[in-house]
Amino acid sequence: MNKNDLVIKIKKCFSTIPYPKNQKIIYKQEYASFSLEAIKVLQGFQNKHWKQVSWKDILTAGSYALTVLTLEGFNFYLPAYMISMLQHFDQLVEDILVESLIDRLIPPKNMFSLNREWPEWDLWRKEKFEGLQKLTYEQKKCVRLFLECMDEEHNEEFFDKDYDFGEIEPSNYILPSPALALELYWGKV
Repeated sequence: MNKNDLVIKIKKCFSTIPYPKNQKIIYKQEYASFSLEAIKVLQGFQNKHWKQVSWKDILTAGSYALTVLTLEGFNFYLPAYMISMLQHFDQLVEDILVESLIDRLIPPKNMFSLNREWPEWDLWRKEKFEGLQKLTYEQKKCVRLFLECMDEEHNEEFFDKDYDFGEIEPSNYILPSPALALELYWGKV
């Protein structure tokens, strides 16, 4: 499926997803009182349907938005992210937005047990991923098609960077790639 057809399919499949109330867009509205990044997220998304959110709004909100969006907020704005990345990949890849979105679509290594070294990380991943189960079958197929497109057209973008794992052993961290997301879950949808 070409990008233009996929954009049309995403718009159709996500057209009925309900707008979350403004207080359900980001976790804890008090973030907005002290976090410049959370304020950017609210300014970029609040009172906007996902169809009105531009790739520039997504770039302004930054990858931080993907951590503060609630499950409802993420599911609602997911089509805006996918469409923006299909149409403006080169502008968004520089801010790790693409990798952050792909990372958000990867389930924990094991949905039924926690990583002993990083249980809070796996709990966070599990909660975020379980929220995606509220998507319809057709919406999940759109996510799969999006990941397949990213894998076919940009797979090298996800592995040609020097990752700084800090204190994390690379074997304990999943590199966010469309191929991995497809292998672990979305390829079975």
